[in-house]
Amino acid sequence: MLKQDSAVPADDPYPPDAWRSVAATKFRAPRLRPSLVERQALLQRLTALAGDRRVTLVRAPAGFGKSTLLAQFAAQAALPAETVWLSADEDDNDPNRLFVSLLGALQKVRLAWRQDPQVLASQVDTGGPGARAAVAGMVNALCSYRGQRLLIIVDDLHRIHDPAALHLLDDLVDRLPEEIGLVIGSRIEPGLSLPRWRARGDLGELLTADLQFSEAEALAFARANPGRALPRDFVRQALERTEGWAAGLQLMFGAVESRAAADSDLSVGRADRHLFDYFASEVLAGLPSDLCDFLLYCSILPELDPRRCAAVTGRDDSRPALQELYRRNLFLTVLEDRTPVLRLHDLFRDYLQGELALRGPEVAEELHARAAAVETVSPRAVTHWLKARRWNEAAGEIQRCAEPLMAEGGYASIERWIRLLPKEMPYEIPELAHLLGMCHWARYDFLAGR
Repeated sequence: MLKQDSAVPADDPYPPDAWRSVAATKFRAPRLRPSLVERQALLQRLTALAGDRRVTLVRAPAGFGKSTLLAQFAAQAALPAETVWLSADEDDNDPNRLFVSLLGALQKVRLAWRQDPQVLASQVDTGGPGARAAVAGMVNALCSYRGQRLLIIVDDLHRIHDPAALHLLDDLVDRLPEEIGLVIGSRIEPGLSLPRWRARGDLGELLTADLQFSEAEALAFARANPGRALPRDFVRQALERTEGWAAGLQLMFGAVESRAAADSDLSVGRADRHLFDYFASEVLAGLPSDLCDFLLYCSILPELDPRRCAAVTGRDDSRPALQELYRRNLFLTVLEDRTPVLRLHDLFRDYLQGELALRGPEVAEELHARAAAVETVSPRAVTHWLKARRWNEAAGEIQRCAEPLMAEGGYASIERWIRLLPKEMPYEIPELAHLLGMCHWARYDFLAGR
């Protein structure tokens, strides 16, 4: 059960006015369930790699437990290192936003900044000289670190595919002082200098085969299942079908009451998406209809909290509904347990949004409009308005958040949003045309800017 009365630490490093263009929850590792299976051997390997490698990569397909392993790693009391956390998302897919997010993650670390971090951020638009100078400024600050070791954990790096953004991260890694390390979670091999780091002995790796559950771990996982006790033979069969895929095991154990879960002769490979959809439908079918609708509607949100969920669903019982979903051991992680704030696992969210799409595009558009109306993080509000196809509201939100975003160098985000509007709007609304011109001007494209 989620705690309703746990206090927020007095030294919370993410006050509401810090980096307003970035959601503070990106810098918090997911909370761990009390019943979670602790994989000590895997944690020890990760600890050993991260202790002396410049970069440690945890790479496996969706649902293999990368984020859980990294959260367990960050939560170790005996870990001889300080850790900071960044959950990368689609908003970080350009050099400026990735740099701003890295700055946000480093807020809680005591560093000596020769330049104001916001000034550094404003220098990053593309991967040019300004970005290299900003990276140098960050590296200078990291060189002032006085602890034994600092690990920057970047989860979900597969969301970053912009070459300039990856080049910025590559440049940062190459300049890191010895006491600073980077730990990456990704579904795919990121476009970084992995071969060079591997050849130099700077890269540690945990791959799919390393994250597969053993029989002993699968049995421990089954014993932690809140339902009835599962026979050993069933656990072995599930392990064989899923090839140790954590998401598949969780769904099969959760759907064990259904005939489909017990009797199906479905043959699957590793991390098979159809297996997930198949058993997710069984889990969803076992929910009360009102709770199922609540979950479907809230799947359009990047994070679930009572206020946003109430706006999207129109219900006044969002807090107990979220607690009930978590109690049912669904694919949710806790980011903040007092509020509470939850995040859906990507695979589960994709499945739910697919089910929601069957109800017609107008349903999702209306839900995005409701979410945008209460969203306090302006870039997220813009994204919701765009997905709702509410162009005037999107244009208005872009104008409201443009000035603080440009102060951080976020020109690429502004231009990307404007390009998603109907193509005639920037020429009908002078303020949008001016913003578009400023974006061109910032990258020295003076003719287009004019």
